[in-house]
Formats: sequence, structure tokens, C-alpha cells
Amino acid sequence: MPIYSFINNETGEEFTESMSMHDLDAYLSTHPNISQIFSKVTISRGGEPKPPQVFRDLVNNIKKKNKHNTIETTW
Repeated sequence: MPIYSFINNETGEEFTESMSMHDLDAYLSTHPNISQIFSKVTISRGGEPKPPQVFRDLVNNIKKKNKHNTIETTW
């Protein structure tokens, strides 16, 4: 179920609730002092994905052949 962020217009308190889209409409219509707020969504899958092995091999080859390189290869 989606998680929505709200603000109480009277107190300024921000909070989140989990509910369906259908329930969201009903919630907002029965609570006139509550407004939905939108925030940045962050989706994480446990860190940055690594590039394919073929690409990593190519970059490592380039790094070995160029002594004055600044290529970062900490995958």
C-alpha cells in the first residue's frame, strides 16, 4: 500500500499514513484541516549497481596502459 505524507494545517505537524488511493480521497474529504504534501521519493536497491564485467575489464585495461590516468575503478 502507498504511504502518503500529510500536514495538519492547524498545528503544522507532518505525518505519514499508509492507505489505498480510494481511502486517501475519503480521508482528505473528512479531514478538512489535513493537506497532502509531496516529498522527494527515494528508491534504493541496496546501493549503486556495478557496471558489467566487460566494461570493468575494458576500463582496467585502459588504466594499466595509461600511467597518468585519473580513472576511478573502485567498483
